[in-house]
Amino acid sequence: MKLAGLRSGTKRTVRRSQRIVALQAELDVQGQRSVERTRTIETKAAYATTAAAAVVAASIAILSPAWDDLTAIAPLVLAATTIVVSTRAIVPLALGVVSAGDLVARYVDDDMPLTDLQDHLLEVRKVEIEKRDGLNAERAVWMTRGFRFLSASVVALLLSAIISGIAQLEGDPYAPRGTPGPAESTIFPSSAPPERR
Repeated sequence: MKLAGLRSGTKRTVRRSQRIVALQAELDVQGQRSVERTRTIETKAAYATTAAAAVVAASIAILSPAWDDLTAIAPLVLAATTIVVSTRAIVPLALGVVSAGDLVARYVDDDMPLTDLQDHLLEVRKVEIEKRDGLNAERAVWMTRGFRFLSASVVALLLSAIISGIAQLEGDPYAPRGTPGPAESTIFPSSAPPERR
């Protein structure tokens, strides 16, 4: 009877160890996926920020000749908003989990049984993945908002360019914008000596 109970306990320990190994492997895969999602969000948010900077530059180029084309203000404001919103998705993650160095320092000489240590490490890994996924979901919302503002700023920039082009066509289409009209000829008085060559 005692031998049967010992064998049963050993089988449970072996099965539990196998489950822990399988769970560790799965958490490693889930952790890698979570890290990849983080990188994807950061890359897309950085793209939106860069594209918004280009819209800002184009808006300033339309606006700058004499500050008379105020339609370029809308894409400028929308692009600046895109930069602010997208930057929220690039802010470094602060997971607040135990670092690898702290884990080693705490448990390398501890008398904790191996199964308890494995349980604890699984829990630490699970918490890290949950926190990362939660922050990724929040960052994804900011990234999506950034792309919406970017789209609006590009549309506003196109409309501003069209309006600016139409405004230029209202005057003389061949005269550059903002130049004076034709110069009057200068008449020299007859008492002036003729020019010598």
